[in-house]
Amino acid sequence: MKRLLILATALLPIASFAQSYTTNGVVYATSGSSANASTAASTSPGQFLIGMGSAPTWASSLPFAVVVNQNTSASPPGLAGGWSGLLGAELTGADGESNYLFMDAFGAQNVFGFRRALNTNGSPEAIAASTTIGMIAWNGYNGTSYEESSLIIAQSVAQWSATNTDSRLSFFTTAVGSTSEVKQMSLFGSGGLALGSSIANTDPGAGNLLVAGRVGIGTTDQTYPLSVNGTIEAKEVIVQSGWSDYVLAPTYHLEPLEEVAASIKAEGHLPGVPSEKEIVEHGAKVGEMQTILLAKIEELTLHAIEQERRLDNQARRIDELAQKNQELSQGL
Repeated sequence: MKRLLILATALLPIASFAQSYTTNGVVYATSGSSANASTAASTSPGQFLIGMGSAPTWASSLPFAVVVNQNTSASPPGLAGGWSGLLGAELTGADGESNYLFMDAFGAQNVFGFRRALNTNGSPEAIAASTTIGMIAWNGYNGTSYEESSLIIAQSVAQWSATNTDSRLSFFTTAVGSTSEVKQMSLFGSGGLALGSSIANTDPGAGNLLVAGRVGIGTTDQTYPLSVNGTIEAKEVIVQSGWSDYVLAPTYHLEPLEEVAASIKAEGHLPGVPSEKEIVEHGAKVGEMQTILLAKIEELTLHAIEQERRLDNQARRIDELAQKNQELSQGL
């Protein structure tokens, strides 16, 4: 803003020569009344207005206008009063649509803004769905020409009305080896954030984050969709994987305990369970390990049921032998 005031102050000496004059189709109006500035501007295809006392009049039908003003009563059309040190540009596109670009110290804040309406300045219409409201672009020289490389675009989502002015910010970048910008991220009015070109148009909902690629927290190793170098605290974890009820199927081969014992003696761990070396080197997959452990529990349950059946048979046999023994004793 200091630079803006310096510019305005530096141009003030021109007023000692003339209040307004025309050069190459552009009107320059120095300090003076807004009426003179307005009159001069209305007869020219463009205007550059400097005001330090009274407010210059904004153009209403010119294809291009720039206003530099230091006056609290000056405001671009459609914006509230209380502006000071205003630098604004009115840009009317080839289709006659109303567009303004402005910088100002509004209240206690510095403001750089865009303003847009459809149709003409004199008859503005509401912003339609998927309309670009403002854009910031970065261009660089590639050795042959200037190339646009990055963009930030403010865009409407639905038709605007007195009860809806939704919007989203979209961020475009150019990858290595390419010359075309691609939308990589969108921040929606809901507070949702989408990362990744394949999902940048998908609103994840209020406060939600949607990521198309992989996320690393505390690590650069992104082997999996989420890699965390540290402790994760959670009240509940839901793992979707296979399950081990196949152990309970009639066709399942339940390994005898003698074979299990031999396997433990030879391998140093339960059959079908990863060894300590494998876990240390590759980690334990929670879903897979839950399935394996449940399978072992089910196998133990089947062995226990079989053991119970044998004990019941033995107990019944013992009772039978005891009864026969008693009968023999009574016959002697």
